[in-house]
Amino acid sequence: MYERLATRSTYEALAAEYYDSSRHPTCANFRQASLLVVTEFLESARHSPTGLWCDLGAGDSVLLEAMDRNPWRVDHRRIMLIDASQRMLLHTPRARLRGERLVLAQVDELPLPDRSVGLVIASLGDPYNLPSFWHELGRVAEIGAVVCYTTPSYQWALSYRTVEGSPDDRARFLLSDGNIVEVDSIILPPERQVRMCENSGFVVDQIVEISVSQLVGPISPKLKGFDKAVTGFVCRRLGGCSVPL
Repeated sequence: MYERLATRSTYEALAAEYYDSSRHPTCANFRQASLLVVTEFLESARHSPTGLWCDLGAGDSVLLEAMDRNPWRVDHRRIMLIDASQRMLLHTPRARLRGERLVLAQVDELPLPDRSVGLVIASLGDPYNLPSFWHELGRVAEIGAVVCYTTPSYQWALSYRTVEGSPDDRARFLLSDGNIVEVDSIILPPERQVRMCENSGFVVDQIVEISVSQLVGPISPKLKGFDKAVTGFVCRRLGGCSVPL
C-alpha cells in the first residue's frame, strides 16, 4: 500500500500529530472505543480499589476522561499517569490535573514498590503487550488489584495488516511530513491474550468487545467493513481477597 520504506520508531516520533483525528482517524476511533470500555469498567466497579491508580501509556489520559463521568471520590494524589514518551504525556491538559503525578518511565520498569497498585488502566496497550510488561504488573499489583487492558481488535489487525503488507507485530503511520514509521503493536488472539495475563498471576474476569457500529462520528476508512474495533480485558490479581466488580 505504501511505496516508501517504513522506518521503525517510537511514539515520540508520532506524538506531535497522534491525536490529530483528521490525519489519524483510526487512532481517534480506537481511542473512542477504548474510552467506552474503560468508562464501563469504572462504572461497574462496586468499590473504589485501594492502592495507587496507574494509567499506563497514558498520553491524553483515558482514565481521567472516564473519571469525569464517574461519581467516585478518590484522592487524585494516588493517581499516576505513566508514559515512556514525554511528548505523549504532554497531551493531557494541565487544566484537568487535580493532583495526579506525571511519570516518565518504561511500563516494564515501573518506579513503584511491590504490591502498591490497586487499579491499572492500559488503554490501547498493544505497543508494550509483552510478557515483561505483564510480569512487571504482577510485581506491582496488590492482591485483588484490577486491570483494564484494551487493544485494537485482533480480527481487524490480522485482516488489515495482511492487506497493508505490514509486519503483524507493528502499526504503520504516514506522518504529515511524508515519512512512514512503524511502532511496536502486539495484538494477540483473545485466547493467547488470556494466557499471557494468567502467566503473570492474573485471572481474566471479563472480555468486552466494542463494535465499529458503537462509535460516534466519522469512521476511518481503515475500519469500514469491519465488525469489531477494540477488545477489552478486565483482569484481577490472584491471591487473597479480590476487589468486587
